[in-house]
Amino acid sequence: MQEDNTAYTVKCNIDSEVNNLTDGIKLALKDDREKNSEKLGRLAVFTGSSAITKLSPYMTVQMVRFFYKVQAAQKAKILRKVLASIILKRSVIHKQKLAL
Repeated sequence: MQEDNTAYTVKCNIDSEVNNLTDGIKLALKDDREKNSEKLGRLAVFTGSSAITKLSPYMTVQMVRFFYKVQAAQKAKILRKVLASIILKRSVIHKQKLAL
């Protein structure tokens, strides 16, 4: 018997409003995207979102604690506690029909 041990990495963006792991993952799945629009003749910015469609037995979560301060032109680290549980509620972060 052979087992497929595919592991996925999910990012957890941390900002001043994130208190737990689930909030950070939801924030990381939404982002601003740019696309060159010929109709507008410029870059169009819109909000895109991703969804988790398949879960593996193991999932690595990367805590994103750094951001770039534009005014000061330097990197900054966010020193905020984020609660993380061992069991992640999959109903919060996945699409309606989840393939296991």
